Formats: sequence, structure tokens, C-alpha cells
Amino acid sequence: MNTRMKGFTVVELVVVILLLILIVVMVLPTCVAVRRTPSSMTSHMRMYQIAFALSMYSESNGGWSPGISFKRKIFAPTVEERYQLLFEDDYLQPIDALSSRDDKEEWVSGEVTTDHYSFAMLDITNGDRKAMRALRWAQDLNDESPILGDRNIGENAEDQVQSIYERSKPGKWFGSVFYSDGHGDFVESHMIRTKYGRAEANESDNLFVEDFENDQSNIDTKLIYSGE
Repeated sequence: MNTRMKGFTVVELVVVILLLILIVVMVLPTCVAVRRTPSSMTSHMRMYQIAFALSMYSESNGGWSPGISFKRKIFAPTVEERYQLLFEDDYLQPIDALSSRDDKEEWVSGEVTTDHYSFAMLDITNGDRKAMRALRWAQDLNDESPILGDRNIGENAEDQVQSIYERSKPGKWFGSVFYSDGHGDFVESHMIRTKYGRAEANESDNLFVEDFENDQSNIDTKLIYSGE
């Protein structure tokens, strides 16, 4: 008896493809969200509120973010002072400056300290680079210039870098980073691509260190948690 292997019909092939697509759609979000814990998602939303507050402040400040005047003069260089401007001028609710992973208190009055906020901001001062770095602290709609992010709680910013979230271990960092254009990404490394203005992109920029010996140091990011 002659027998022939019967191939897939068009209908069967379409069904198989649809099933594969369905499996991918169901599994992929789970894989992508492995590190996106409830606390990290809450913090991401709160950072969105901060990024929005920075944008609104800039709208009323000639395009400059909190701490820089219309004449490009730095009058509030520290992270604490910049948060204070957002709180006192009602651009940001104090609760939105706190991570759910932190045992901190909402600011009510008086001087803002690290007890009142959880997230790092762009360092806008550093010696001779002050003017150059301050120019980044503006509403320039750059989608590759970080201005805000989760902080590093590790012992250093290199081999002992560490994020605040569950399951984080020394040497590993993951968290949210928000950019000058207002969008935020959840990244799984503190070494990311950045670019400022028309400068050449830095393909591997350490969020927490600025290397002045590097020829491209003028385009580096440095997110700081406290002070200047």
C-alpha cells in the first residue's frame, strides 16, 4: 500500500502560527517584568510625577529646571534645595518624592533633607564643569539625557553598586531612569547610553560616576542622591 506523508493544510498552519504568537504574547511580558516588583512600579510612577513637576517648573522658568535662574545662574545647586523648590511652589506632592522601599517621612515644613526624598537627580555642579553641566538641567526634550533615577545604595558605584529593590545584590543595579523629554525607562544596569545636545553619544555611561579623564566626559551623566 502506498502511503504519503500528509503536510499541514493552510488552515492548520495558520492555527499553529496563531498559537505560537499567543504563547509569546503571554510569556514575554512575564520575562520582561521579572525585576519589576510592585515597589519598583510604584517608585516608577512617583518618579514620573517628579519628572512632570520638573517639566511644569521649567515651563514657568524660561525652560530652566529648579535651581537655575532665567539668566542661567545656579542659585540652588543641591538636590535638597531643588526638591524644596518643587515642594514649596506646589509643583510636587512630598509623598511622590518617596520610594515605597524607604522608611522616610513626607516633608511638611522646614529644611528638606535626605529624610524627605528617595530619588537621585542630575548633578549640575562640578568645579570647572559647572557651567557646562548646568546647561543640561533644562527642558530640552532630549530622550537620551538622564535627569532623574533610582539611587545607588551600594558601597561604591563600580563593583559594589546596588539598587534599593528586592532581590538586589552587590554588584547588580536595576531601576528607573527618567530623561529630559519626560519619558522613563526601567533599566537593568547602571551603565547606559547617554547623549547631550549634539555631542557624540556615550555608549556606556556610569550613572553614578563622571570620569573627567575620559575625552567624552563632557557628555557623561552623574545622578547624585544628596548635596551637589
